[in-house]
Amino acid sequence: MRMGRAMVNLYCASFRQVPKRITLDIDDTFDTVHGGQQLRLFNAHYDEYGFQPIVVFDGEGRFVAAMLRPAKRPKGTEIRAFLRRLLRAIRANWPGTGILLRSESHYCTPEVLDWCRAERVDFILGLAPTSRLRAHVAALETSTQKRFDDAPGDDKVRRFKEFFDAAASWSRVERIVARVEAGPDGTDTRFIVTNLTGGDGRSLYQGLYCQRG
Repeated sequence: MRMGRAMVNLYCASFRQVPKRITLDIDDTFDTVHGGQQLRLFNAHYDEYGFQPIVVFDGEGRFVAAMLRPAKRPKGTEIRAFLRRLLRAIRANWPGTGILLRSESHYCTPEVLDWCRAERVDFILGLAPTSRLRAHVAALETSTQKRFDDAPGDDKVRRFKEFFDAAASWSRVERIVARVEAGPDGTDTRFIVTNLTGGDGRSLYQGLYCQRG
């Protein structure tokens, strides 16, 4: 924990001026080990022993913090505990700086969503597709594919839809953006969830979410 705070302090000290707002890109990555190190774990996906540390960079690519951990996907409670420590360290340096959390779908857990709202942290996170989400865009997928088929070319057709919904495990409905893309291989649909109130679906998905490191 002391090392984690030291990492954040070094990050904050690298700025000449306190930023008004920062984006935190959080992810985990597999790291193979070749000995009997503590915390090592066999990961069936990679078919190797290793670690799977959580790493955080800001929106400009600067390293912020990391946490060494076993080679398994973190659960929502573990992510929330890590974020709580991270936020405490950042706000000890910059109490007035706004924070946007950005990550892929496996960081979109009920614990993370509720924590972000409670701590006034903005978020834009990938959202795993479900039959409930797909029902919102079924007609859009059909019409988008038809639009491509009627005028096939090298460029895929990309369209967006916004709606509010909630997974059964969420405490409230959230703003969801669907990106529907049609091409020669059919349709591909992705979802994100955010508590941001500004911007349209295209700008949020392409201009903000897809810029994550």
